[in-house]
Amino acid sequence: MCAGLIHGDLSEYNILVAADGPVIIDLPQVVSASGNNNAQAMLARDVDNVTATLGRFAPELLGTRFAGEMWALYEQGLLRPDSVLSGEFVSNEVAADVATTLLAIEDARDEALRRQRGRAAARAGMNIELTAHEARLIGCLMERKSPHPSNTAVAQRTHQCLQPEEQPGPGTRPRRDHGAAGAGWTAEETSGQ
Repeated sequence: MCAGLIHGDLSEYNILVAADGPVIIDLPQVVSASGNNNAQAMLARDVDNVTATLGRFAPELLGTRFAGEMWALYEQGLLRPDSVLSGEFVSNEVAADVATTLLAIEDARDEALRRQRGRAAARAGMNIELTAHEARLIGCLMERKSPHPSNTAVAQRTHQCLQPEEQPGPGTRPRRDHGAAGAGWTAEETSGQ
């Protein structure tokens, strides 16, 4: 775990005892602790498997919470090979701040759309064609009416904007519609041009 890896199938059958300490084997299913959404649950399962085995010989281990303690130290960047673990861990029972989380998501979405708009504007200024996805994202930005729409509206619009559209046929590219309303980006046939 200190190396940022989780075995994923640890049990007494995958730990060999050598003269200089235990050796863990059977590593094909190892996962990255920071790159796998199930890493914390996998660590808990691995530690619980070993705890259950050792608990047959030392029943006092059965009430420990080493996995939670290890994960908390790992998240803080404090887990080291020489870390002394107590087996005691108190779960964080503080309620999640959903409103702040939704605001952070909205800010990230707005930033992504601003960057996309900047890239699209740079391409347009250099006469570089926009991809259909870029054109659609710009259209989504232009349609946004309220600076602070409801979370539901934001989620629905984000979902609509990021959904893949039907793929245009060959020879189709997005173009700026300079109609009376200056409405936005549309697909234009370029075959034969």
